[in-house]
Amino acid sequence: MISALIEARVYDPTQVQVWTAEISESVVLALRTINSGYKYAVTCVVMQKGEAGLHIGSTCFWDQVRDGSFSVRLENATMHCIVNVFAMVY
Repeated sequence: MISALIEARVYDPTQVQVWTAEISESVVLALRTINSGYKYAVTCVVMQKGEAGLHIGSTCFWDQVRDGSFSVRLENATMHCIVNVFAMVY
């Protein structure tokens, strides 16, 4: 799903804000159809490919048995996209 949103695009700094919102919203909508017993927080980072490094970390204080998180990294010829999802039980 996310790869379909970025695979044909060429990095454009004037569009990144629109793309990150579109990606985040589509992930939340897809997750809500799977399981409505969770609250979701989604972050999305889009970065132009180049020589700069990027490191992202996160931590949470929550119920380790029922809550969780995961990250997905995708890229195309011109950019990197990193999506983090946090799922918390109501």
